Amino acid sequence: MVKTALTPSAKRILSYLEEHKSGSHRRIKASLKMSDDDYNDARQALLELGRAAKFSCYAGGLKLPESDTSKLPGVDSGQLEAAKKRSEDEIAKSEARQERLERDLYPYVKKWATTTGGYEKVAVVGDNHARDKWENPDLVAVIENDLDWLTGVDIEVTSFEVKLSLDVFGLWQAAHYRFFSHYVYLAVYEPPEDVKANRLYDRAVQLGLGILCLTKSGHAGSGVRCTEINSPGRQVPRPAEVDSILADCANLLALEKPGKGLLRQISGQDSL
Repeated sequence: MVKTALTPSAKRILSYLEEHKSGSHRRIKASLKMSDDDYNDARQALLELGRAAKFSCYAGGLKLPESDTSKLPGVDSGQLEAAKKRSEDEIAKSEARQERLERDLYPYVKKWATTTGGYEKVAVVGDNHARDKWENPDLVAVIENDLDWLTGVDIEVTSFEVKLSLDVFGLWQAAHYRFFSHYVYLAVYEPPEDVKANRLYDRAVQLGLGILCLTKSGHAGSGVRCTEINSPGRQVPRPAEVDSILADCANLLALEKPGKGLLRQISGQDSL
């Protein structure tokens, strides 16, 4: 039957371990001036009760169990909450500043889309909070293809995500737009050589994303030049998803209201 109460000798050994954390059998016995029999009995009791553990050293020894040697510090929940709040505030301020800088780039991307890109209708929709963040591009452009009198009008949707740099968050956010866009561009404020040197560039190409590099131009770098370094691959989104983004951006793109004309055709509601 295992003893549950510590003998005086066992308490002395435990006190030694609490002070020194560990020790060889020879050192503990010499320090406490204990006989072999007295020490061995007390040692066995401590091991059986889990109050001590075997310590690997020459000729063996004892140590405190891991749960006793790694005492956790006290927690000041008030300070933790205050630090968390400060961190969240700093992140929010940083994100707000980044979003303001990104919005300053929207007009240059829009100009590129309407001139070099050849898009007929382009709208800034980044502030359209009706859609979830991962479903709300910064800009949307459409091209209306008049196939023939029998088929009617076909609409191609291109989404643009504008970021200050090529990072994982922007990459996957742009990739998500493939669910409702035929083409997707990721526009980043970095020179082409830096973007191509980024290990995420190859992944963007694999995902079928077009890449626009935005760089300084004009007098004293007051303007922005857009350079396409990778053309987007054509996606095949579900008509219902395309209809959804068109319905949410109809006013900004000067499209007909949902349920009429273009939007009815894209959702397959018109019949011959």
